[in-house]
Amino acid sequence: PGQIIVDHTTVDAETSRECFHEATKRGAHFLEAPISGSPKDAFNGQLTLFVGGNEDVFQKVLPLFNMYAETSSRLGGAGVGSVGKGISRMLAAIHSAAAAEALKMAHLCGIEDHRKLLTALDACGSGSPILRRLAPDLEVLMRNPSDSAPSSPANGIDRTLYDVSLLGSGCPEPLEHFPLLHRTVRAME
Repeated sequence: PGQIIVDHTTVDAETSRECFHEATKRGAHFLEAPISGSPKDAFNGQLTLFVGGNEDVFQKVLPLFNMYAETSSRLGGAGVGSVGKGISRMLAAIHSAAAAEALKMAHLCGIEDHRKLLTALDACGSGSPILRRLAPDLEVLMRNPSDSAPSSPANGIDRTLYDVSLLGSGCPEPLEHFPLLHRTVRAME
């Protein structure tokens, strides 16, 4: 009784709610806190945590979270941390697809230096961290299509598709009711 259980895995919202319920039945407290970030981010204390659970319990654990996470956001009750992480991955997928199409258009239309384009896009508010991260690899692939694609990062397409699929249990609407997400996922499959 009184123990605090923190789950950093990325699971569906229903699983987190079940864990919360089971912990509560046994007199324990449960926080879900799926992580966004890399091992390097963890080492540098720069992870992002999407937390679901009781506010008082979150406040007790926050000093511990601050040791390895730059941002720890309590989003609401059990299950919503998973939803927050899924939304993060949803936006990453949509932004990645948009970045790839924008850079393909730039290449096909004769823009010679993607770095200058990125500077101009940043200046007018149309740039994004994902566009800046993907641009160098995409430019190489467009100029040399026979080259192999760079190795997939830990948050590659398969992981993104998995994380986004978990949103289904946390949202009362089917994912097909979100057309931009639905089309992006279909394009990535």
